[in-house]
Amino acid sequence: MKTFNHCVQHLITQHTNLGSLIAKALQSDQTKKLVSAKLSSKLQALIADIHVEEGIITFLCKSAEKATLVRFDSIDLLSTLRQLPTLGHIKKIQVRVAPTLNFNTENSPKALESITENLAESTLKNKKISKLTSDQLSMLAESLGTEPGNEELKKSLEKLANRV
Repeated sequence: MKTFNHCVQHLITQHTNLGSLIAKALQSDQTKKLVSAKLSSKLQALIADIHVEEGIITFLCKSAEKATLVRFDSIDLLSTLRQLPTLGHIKKIQVRVAPTLNFNTENSPKALESITENLAESTLKNKKISKLTSDQLSMLAESLGTEPGNEELKKSLEKLANRV
């Protein structure tokens, strides 16, 4: 471990691209730990993960309800964080909802495969349109003249109309 730390320090001090990325990751991790330590137990229960980048803290929540509660407390939290000398660079706090991510389980291949399959199924469902919409798109495509620029639009409308 000592050799690894020495290598990391060498990369950082030599101003390499990899060294700058490592330094940025270490700073982000340190900021994340400081923010996490300043969270109340109520907020820690609501937040699934924290992401820090370029002075913006993003809290990820599993549901919109939790995100709303976090947003309500984020104004006071931001002023508290800015008072700390090491976190004075924080510009703002964002709260995002990430319901498909399962933060409490390990990132096993089966869990990842399951999430991917669910997303693929929902994407396929959204790509199909109703028969009525298809007919209307076809009529619109037929009504377009042969003026310049209409050919591409006509092809696109016909392609959409075929997604029944």
